[in-house]
Amino acid sequence: MRASLSSREMERAVSPLPPRMARYTLASDSVTPNWVRSEIVVSIFSDIKLNNNKVMGKYKVMNTQTMLISVSTVMALISPLVYATAILRGEAIPHRTTRIILLVNTILATSSLYAQADKVAIWLAGVSTIQAIFIFFLSLKYGTGGWAKLDLTCLGIAILGMILWRSTSDPRIALYAAIVSDFVGMVPTIVKTYKYPKSEIWQFFTIDTFVGLLSLLAVSKWSWATASYPAYVMLINALVAMLVVRPKVDSK
Repeated sequence: MRASLSSREMERAVSPLPPRMARYTLASDSVTPNWVRSEIVVSIFSDIKLNNNKVMGKYKVMNTQTMLISVSTVMALISPLVYATAILRGEAIPHRTTRIILLVNTILATSSLYAQADKVAIWLAGVSTIQAIFIFFLSLKYGTGGWAKLDLTCLGIAILGMILWRSTSDPRIALYAAIVSDFVGMVPTIVKTYKYPKSEIWQFFTIDTFVGLLSLLAVSKWSWATASYPAYVMLINALVAMLVVRPKVDSK
């Protein structure tokens, strides 16, 4: 049977020191019984192991997130180079209406995410802005469309989305308006690709699909605001990529 603690040991047990320091003092005190010291030592090492596991867990999450953001950013920088090469070779014909709307909307989305202090999706939006600027200028010379009824309708709806963004003080509403406007801007390209699949290349849209996927996986705190833009980028690019390869699949 274990002996009861002496009054001196009881005084030490209720020491005003922080719990960990008090236990360490008891564990190293020669007056404290061996069985008490053993239990305290086990408790101290359990606390150290638990804290180390928590730190390592947070480090792994941060390290994985950084890796995903870095890879998606590099891929987003590579994809416009792939598309530009295809444009200059005559293998891809960008739609001007889509490109002007995407240019304005990526700037809108980046501003909205910056206002929300977003640390994940803003990287995707920022790189998409650089991409949109680059491709827009190429579309002025090598692109198609711009004055058809569908083009003007999409442009008008996109402008309404921009007005909504300017008139609201809620950055989340601005982000959703940007996504809707962006989708409307993609409609001319979707219609063009459906009719003329050889006017686009699947590689460009496939790369951007994975860019959106990696950015989505990098989201640590899931919400509609943080996940909506990467999810949209992934889905819209996957749709166009499938339209490009669809004739090849149908012919088999």
